[in-house]
Amino acid sequence: MSEETDPLKLLKAQLASALDADATDFETILQLAAQISKLEPDVVRFTTDAAMVRRLGRELVAKQETALGELVKNAYDADATVCSVDLVERGEGTYAFEIVDDGSGMTQSELADGFMRLASDSKVRNPLSPRFHRSRAGKKGIGRFATERLGQRLTIVTQTVEEKDAWTVTIDWDAFAQGSDIGLIANRIVSGPKEREHGTRLTIEGLRDEWTDADLRRVYRYLATLLQPMFEEAESGRGPDDAGFSVRLTRSGNDLGNEDVATIDTEILDQALAIIEAHVDEAGNATWALDCTRFEITLKDVPIGLDRNMVSPLANARNVRLKAWYFIQSREFLGHSTGFVKRLLVEQGGIRLYRNGYRVRPYGEKHDDWLGLDFKNTRIYAPFNSKTFLGFVAVSDPTGERFEETSSREGLIQTAALEEVRQLAYTVLVSAVGRIEAKRGLGRKKPEAKDPQGGESAAKEAEAAAAGIEQLLQDIEHDDGSGIDPERREQLSIAVDRLSAAARASADFASERDALLEELSMMRILASMGLTIAEFTHDFSALAETMELNLNALAGAAGPRSDQFDVALGRFRNQFRQVRAYTAHFGSMTTSNASRDLQNVDLYGFCRQFVDDLSVMFDRRGLELTVERPSEYQLLTAAMHPSEWSSVLLNLLTNAIKAVNRSGRQGRFLIQLGRLDGNQIYLDFSDNGDGILPENRSQIFDAFFTTSGAAPVRASESVQALGTGLGLKIVADIASAAGGFVAVLDKAPEGFVTTIRVAVSAAPEPQVIV
Repeated sequence: MSEETDPLKLLKAQLASALDADATDFETILQLAAQISKLEPDVVRFTTDAAMVRRLGRELVAKQETALGELVKNAYDADATVCSVDLVERGEGTYAFEIVDDGSGMTQSELADGFMRLASDSKVRNPLSPRFHRSRAGKKGIGRFATERLGQRLTIVTQTVEEKDAWTVTIDWDAFAQGSDIGLIANRIVSGPKEREHGTRLTIEGLRDEWTDADLRRVYRYLATLLQPMFEEAESGRGPDDAGFSVRLTRSGNDLGNEDVATIDTEILDQALAIIEAHVDEAGNATWALDCTRFEITLKDVPIGLDRNMVSPLANARNVRLKAWYFIQSREFLGHSTGFVKRLLVEQGGIRLYRNGYRVRPYGEKHDDWLGLDFKNTRIYAPFNSKTFLGFVAVSDPTGERFEETSSREGLIQTAALEEVRQLAYTVLVSAVGRIEAKRGLGRKKPEAKDPQGGESAAKEAEAAAAGIEQLLQDIEHDDGSGIDPERREQLSIAVDRLSAAARASADFASERDALLEELSMMRILASMGLTIAEFTHDFSALAETMELNLNALAGAAGPRSDQFDVALGRFRNQFRQVRAYTAHFGSMTTSNASRDLQNVDLYGFCRQFVDDLSVMFDRRGLELTVERPSEYQLLTAAMHPSEWSSVLLNLLTNAIKAVNRSGRQGRFLIQLGRLDGNQIYLDFSDNGDGILPENRSQIFDAFFTTSGAAPVRASESVQALGTGLGLKIVADIASAAGGFVAVLDKAPEGFVTTIRVAVSAAPEPQVIV
């Protein structure tokens, strides 16, 4: 075979000529070298058809949303904190994607040996990202195929901190046609000015699919496990730890400007049931606010403190801000976003802590419950745990005097200021959710005209309606085919209406049942406390006489003693008498409850006895409770348990004491009695406290509504049960059961601020006092 006809010699000559040329033609040299390699005797090699890229792009990434999501994952793997995806209208119905991140970017070698190399093992060799040490989220090698799945052309502009220039590569995926060798398709790379300090921009043109806003939102939800909400309000800088990762999906174009389609606000925060905020100023004064559009609750600048019953400035904490979004994870509140929001809250829910604009870990991490939100709280029946909140606490302390980092930079030193912040945040969240639950419960209250048999009656009605329809259908089967006559049509319509009404009644009954179960659960807790009190008063009464004798013997045996001893002994005697007065009162009520007989209660006499029983407590606290003699000598109630009036007076008194404590005044209380038209008698209880806000007057008698602060974090169930918002609800229930009502009067007597009236049915005439 001559040299002219020998393929190998011919190709070698052509290659030598190409190599000797002044202008190097790299593409020709590569093609000739590839052809020469095929002529090696007794050897075969794998080659890759360029169409493989298209096939992999379509088969590995079948859905357009998945393809776009994989590119965002690549930004996450590159230690980006922000990734924006903009669907840009280019005119005449054409669109392009602009995907920009602030990640580490790629050097020229990383671009050539990483992105441009199929089946690169860089992510296998480096499973964690270099800066934030994130576990790689992107599927190995899928990103480049995802860009082919999305559009015809890809332009990459990337830059790193280390290099002074940016690198740009443009890839025309249509060049990867069937029959071409993938290794012979050249993609030009050029350097140019940086667009930013570091990061990458991908421009995908000639999109293969139409994109709706719903498609873009699905991408956002697909990325739920990656999203780490960043609170720009709390952040002023970023430390060495992971600063979070947020995604923004927008539309833009000639007429659109820049329009948000999916952001943390639209897809997550806007789904929250409420926004809760709190602020501690330079003097330590704390206020909180609540915005819940769903239940029309708007509270602003409500004073709050660590004492449940009195507002006072914090002793140590200063310049603190809390902002939390509250979620109830049910379809009723989240709609179609339920699954997405649930997944995000499982991974990212909680309250983070920022100090001087930097996030402090581990506070608010997945398994860190620094506020004690996951501790069982028997006071709250609404969902309440770390996964129902998304938010932050931000403290400002440039000098580090109040909030100081540990030497390991993991957390803050446990100071009094940090403990106050912890308690305040917990108190605010509990108070806010309690307000929501109280208002939410109104929507579940039993309507006045409800069937007392509830679900049973509804079920019977449904069965009867179904039987009526079945009978009509049987009659129609035996008909002559002339259709349904007007009379049967009317009967069928009535039966269907009955069935529909029964179904609605069944649904209402289920809702009522849930509300009653909540209330029953709290009543069970209060009942168990009552049994405990009864047992205690019984045992204490048996010991009290012996303790009194021992106290007298101790005083007599002491001999000559100092004035300080006498003062201490006198103080102890007074405290002991107060305890005896309490136990005597509760013991009397327990004894009366043991007998289930109802009595006509002499209201004036009962109130006088109540004052006498608790007189030691009034004297010690400097409180004054006056019972005015009514103009009518005897005011007898209809048959009731005397203990019910004890419950009424105790609940009114404890709420009034809280009110005067908040006001800072010396407590004065007044009980006035009288008779109303319509055979009712009333008790008016007045106090000189801080009053009741007009917007709260219609709610204070609802279950679970309270203005008391929350119990301390991880408090016992008995402590949590105090201030549950059931006290005045119990008063209202007692009055209602006795044929009366309870109300806040518009005007209080002179010298007093608030008057609550409790009215009940009077005993019929003639009367005999029992």
